[in-house]
Amino acid sequence: MAKRIHFPLTTAQQRRLLFETWEATGDVMQACRTAHVGRRTFYYWKPRFDQGGYAALEQFASAAPKQPARTDAAITAQIVALRTEHPTWGKRRIADELAKANGWQSVVSPNTVARVLRDHGLWTTPAKKTTLPSRDPHGWSTGSNREHRSLFCPNDTDCRSGHPGRQWLVGALDRHTAAGSPYSALPGRGVR
Repeated sequence: MAKRIHFPLTTAQQRRLLFETWEATGDVMQACRTAHVGRRTFYYWKPRFDQGGYAALEQFASAAPKQPARTDAAITAQIVALRTEHPTWGKRRIADELAKANGWQSVVSPNTVARVLRDHGLWTTPAKKTTLPSRDPHGWSTGSNREHRSLFCPNDTDCRSGHPGRQWLVGALDRHTAAGSPYSALPGRGVR
């Protein structure tokens, strides 16, 4: 299959040039080359040109949906009534209650419930969850919390004396045994 060339949206001047050239020469390919458009563009605009002439080439057809799918007014009223009666119910619970009343046949999706409630001012987006403070990717404590500090420093004076940037590992639990096994750092060897 041959690779297609992408042509951006045409302007009104290009379309006018396209059909003027086509009327003068009768050759579709030459008209398309002159106007720098593809043959599909020519055949897309040709019915509009045949019907309305050059004036029909001025504007694109509207891309707006002609009949947007809207929720029935009765269902919208039921959604609003359920939310008013039960303000703690969320979008899933309301959608399930409507399905239950309809023989467990889905009436609306939870997102449709949220949209209807948002349109009526009864739905606000929940606040974002706060994130926990970041940890070292290896799972080591940084020694900033006092209860974890005892693992690295038996007392505060040892951590502060001589090497402010180092912490000495005094003992650690083995994560594979229940009792744990103590480790001691060699003198002069610090854990960074």
